[in-house]
Amino acid sequence: MNTEKLPWHEPHWNLLEARRVANRFPHALLIRGPTGVGKLQFAQRLSSLLLCLKPDSQPCGVCRGCTLLAGGAHPDFSMVKAENDGQT
Repeated sequence: MNTEKLPWHEPHWNLLEARRVANRFPHALLIRGPTGVGKLQFAQRLSSLLLCLKPDSQPCGVCRGCTLLAGGAHPDFSMVKAENDGQT
C-alpha cells in the first residue's frame, strides 16, 4: 500500500486531519480528480491513518492495525474497484 505524501494533497489532508482530531470526520468521502494526481495514494494514506491504533498525524506503521493493513488482512478494510480499467 502506497502511503507516500504528495505536496498537492496537503491542504486536503490537513482539513481531514483537523476534522478527525475534532471528532467531526465525515461518514463518507468522494475522492475525485483528474488522472494521475494520486487519488489512490491519498485514499490509501487516509485508510492507513484511520485504521492505525496510535495515530498522530501519520500512521505509525508498527501497531496491529498498521501491520494487518500492510499485510492485506485488516478486517475493516476492503478495496473495491472496477473490473476493467477506465470503467465505473
